[in-house]
Amino acid sequence: MKARWRETGYSPVGIVFNRTPATPGKLPFATWRVSTDWMEKGTYIEMMTPKEMPKAVSLSIHPANTSERENEALARDPIQGAMFLHPNGARHLTGVRVVAPSADGFPPAASYIAGHGLAKFDVGSHWLLEVTLDNGRQGVTKDLQPDLPMLIHF
Repeated sequence: MKARWRETGYSPVGIVFNRTPATPGKLPFATWRVSTDWMEKGTYIEMMTPKEMPKAVSLSIHPANTSERENEALARDPIQGAMFLHPNGARHLTGVRVVAPSADGFPPAASYIAGHGLAKFDVGSHWLLEVTLDNGRQGVTKDLQPDLPMLIHF
């Protein structure tokens, strides 16, 4: 259904967060858990978009896997650090904005996430994911529409 978002009205956007030490054990809104065979035993993906809102933007939080400090050390490694070097030169995700065609596109978790400054959620004419890398330092914007409802600033 989500792959046919233009026809169905389902959100083509999903945002995945990673748990950090600051993430509360219990979130202040209803969630549900998903666990699959490929995941480490005892871990789960916590879905923050209610099952009753299948057309809404998909929000989830995954188990903590690697700390930022470990990633920074890995990035300094001349061989393994290559995976962090994107050809466009961008290094850090600094902004995320989701636009939905109506407020029904946002689950209750969206206001919590916005309140913590992790993403912005706005109502507009159509679905759009707007991503900013390195605060747009290079002054470049890539518009992937109409193929994908996405703008990338770097």
